[in-house]
Amino acid sequence: MYHSRKGYDDTWIGYENNMRPLVTKSPPTLNLNASGEIPPKPTEYSPSVYFLFLFFAVYLALPLIDVPLLGLSLSAPVFFLVALPVLLRPTRPWFNTYRHWIILAVAIWVGIFISAMINGLVSSGVQIDSGGWISLVRFAYWLLVFVVTVYLASSQPGLLERIVWALSLGITILAIIRLGEAVFGGAIGAWMSLRVLSQNMYGLQFSMLLPVLFSLIFGRVRRNFVVIASLAIVVAVLLNGSRSNWVASVVGIGLVLWMIFFTQGRRFRYIPALFLLICFLALLVNLAPGDVVYAFEQRLGTFDKLEQDKSYMIRQLMVQKGIRLFAQNPLFGVGVSRWTKESIPLELPLVLQYSPQSDFDRRSAHNSYISFLAENGLAGMLPFGKVRCFNISPC
Repeated sequence: MYHSRKGYDDTWIGYENNMRPLVTKSPPTLNLNASGEIPPKPTEYSPSVYFLFLFFAVYLALPLIDVPLLGLSLSAPVFFLVALPVLLRPTRPWFNTYRHWIILAVAIWVGIFISAMINGLVSSGVQIDSGGWISLVRFAYWLLVFVVTVYLASSQPGLLERIVWALSLGITILAIIRLGEAVFGGAIGAWMSLRVLSQNMYGLQFSMLLPVLFSLIFGRVRRNFVVIASLAIVVAVLLNGSRSNWVASVVGIGLVLWMIFFTQGRRFRYIPALFLLICFLALLVNLAPGDVVYAFEQRLGTFDKLEQDKSYMIRQLMVQKGIRLFAQNPLFGVGVSRWTKESIPLELPLVLQYSPQSDFDRRSAHNSYISFLAENGLAGMLPFGKVRCFNISPC
């Protein structure tokens, strides 16, 4: 079909194969997306479904309140309001189109379930408790989120760009909250008493979503807001004092830059802007109050003596624990939600020999991949690894 504009009105005139004129209304004008294009408005479901889904995305970056007992974010009931019409009243069949993703999600949960059941049977029910059942519910919930999000984001025109903006808005609000804790509560640097989230939880959210927001700098829409929001998050990351967050943010932003430079036609047009951004950050550090600079320098200086840092060595010890638990039962692991309840002989480094191993056995893994591998073995990790492989290439 060929299209042309007629006069100054809002009609499109085209000709089909039989050469009969076809007149239709022009698509509604919407805000530009990050690439400067006009994304079409999703129309398959009611507007409330899309509004709730975007609200869910915003709140995903703000996990401030949990649902009682299950430990899920308050966004969980919001998501179910989105999932019900998508699953029960779809506007057109989609399960067959996305069957590969659905099969992988089901395979992950089945692997976790089998691991839990086998470990429970072998131990006469000792290794499957209320915590294990709740974890099974949590995994089912997040895998449902995964499937529905894959479908909506890939099939509804313009929705993916809106999801990116929703996540960016949520992480910007979280950065403002963390800055407020620094300004009004004096929580500057590591090991501070925080009211809203823990230091590690702040760091986890910033690590995941700062690169998402940073990618919008290279678009054409609301660039000033994106730059200011990115600077606010970077300052919040520095004040939070989480070294793993620092490393993850640098790696994430580096990957974004790599993808931008190798996919955009004019690769080097952003280099002056990035140079100015780095200079501005350096200026902020120099103008910061003395206690802020001192806290930052003290935390940065710990990179030179990591082998003497208890926090870092505990994380290395947890990696050792995870590998040994996996080696003990590589097929099915030790069972879901069993990380802090299992013990295996470990080699304690000298800096951690102030306490018996039993104290470290109750600590968090600080590594989701290691804990997932140790708890669920290959039964859960293989399908999960396939999902990660799909994220990289259609293998």
